[in-house]
Parts: sequence; C-alpha cells; structure tokens
Amino acid sequence: MGLREDESLSEELEKAAEDKVMEALWGEILGFKDLFTASSFYELKEPVLERWKPYSRTLDPMSVMKNPSDPRKWKTLKKLNILTVEQEGDAGGFSEIIMLLDQSGSTATLYKNRSVLSYIKDAAYGLLAYAKRFKLPVATISFHSYARILAPKSRDYVKHGTKIFLLKSAGSTNVRDAAEKAFALKPERTLIALITDGLVDRSDLEYLAYHSGVNKVIVAVVDASKDGVETVRAVGDKIQLYIVKSDSAGRTVISILG
Repeated sequence: MGLREDESLSEELEKAAEDKVMEALWGEILGFKDLFTASSFYELKEPVLERWKPYSRTLDPMSVMKNPSDPRKWKTLKKLNILTVEQEGDAGGFSEIIMLLDQSGSTATLYKNRSVLSYIKDAAYGLLAYAKRFKLPVATISFHSYARILAPKSRDYVKHGTKIFLLKSAGSTNVRDAAEKAFALKPERTLIALITDGLVDRSDLEYLAYHSGVNKVIVAVVDASKDGVETVRAVGDKIQLYIVKSDSAGRTVISILG
C-alpha cells in the first residue's frame, strides 16, 4: 500500500470518527443527568493519623521508621472531612471535566455483542455532550499499561471525541498513572470521571479518591464483569458510582449504581 493510499485511508477514518462524534454530541443523552444540577457538594479532606490496623494499606512510613519492632505504635493515614462546600451554577458548580478512559486489553471483551471499550466510548461521548451544553473545557486522559494525555484541555469537543473514537484496547491497567496525570493538571472544582471495566487495582481507586481535593470524582463501570463491578462498588463510600449498560433497544445507558 502506497503513501497516498495510507493517507486516504487515514482521512476516511478521521471523517468516520467525526461523523460518529457529531451524532453523539447532538443526539439524545442517556445518563449522568443528576451530575449537572443547580449545585454540587465538594468535600475538603485532610489527612490524619490513627492507630494502625492489621492489613491496612495506608500505613504511615514515618511511624514504622520510628518504631520498627513495635506495631502498636504504627499509624495509618486517614482522610478526615473538614469542610463541605456547595457550589452553585447551571453546570453543577464544575469549572471543567477531566476524563480518565480505560483502554486496557480487557476492554476488548465482548458484552452483548459489542466490545466493552465501545461502551466506555459511549459514556465518554455523553460527558462530552454535557460539557458542550455548559461550555466546559475538557481534558481527556487514556490509559492502559501507562497513561497519556489523549487530548489536552479545550472546548473542541469534536476533536476530543475523534481521539476517543480511535482508541484501541491494549496492555494492562494503570489507573494510578492516569490519576497522577490528572492531578498534574492542577484541577480545581473539576469533575474527574473514570470510565472503566472495573478490572483495576482497588488501591488505585482509593488513591484517586483520597487525592482528589476539592473536586468531584465519579467512576462509571461497564456492566460486563461481576468482579469489575464489585471492585468499584467496594469504594462506593468514597466515590459516586455509575453503571454503564445496554437497554432493551440496544442503546447505551448510564445510571447510578445502587
């Protein structure tokens, strides 16, 4: 295949991607509606030290260094809610959206005759549509074995959607790297949305929740794996959870995970 043919194929793929995204952005949105109400609450949490409990994953290393042979003096880090702020506004108080999109190898799994990744993309299009409605800038981060800025912060929703459309499943799952890249953007009053199949390390989800600051974190999990859904459900007291699935008409719908 010659260079000209490669360029032609690439242009056709880009055009197909743009057509799909335009349809999604201007079509009916099914889900996430309660996120964009008249106000949202943001909790400011501060780390405090408590007595360490066996098997806790949040052990304070300084307390261990000071008392290496006496676990009774070891401490564990816990986030204490010190302030709740209500943010007003048509966009639910959000100033921007950061999407963390799972494109790991497991998202190639079929769920109701479609890949899990296709549901992740649909949920992302839904958030893009809301961002467009409220003119919120969006930054999109995708991750597998490592994370990358798929599309930098902008209001070019079609560009974001086109990049998302072209994602392919590959590699392992590194939510931690995606979270670190999101925090490096210095978010403030931001909706941080992780969209995944749930086959992730629970400690990475906890890291995302504990380090979010005065931002709202949600996780939308595709209803394709019982283990994935249960992993996400386990952090439901820290993060607002959504389920992504297909309805009887074959449309992708997003609803609160009960």
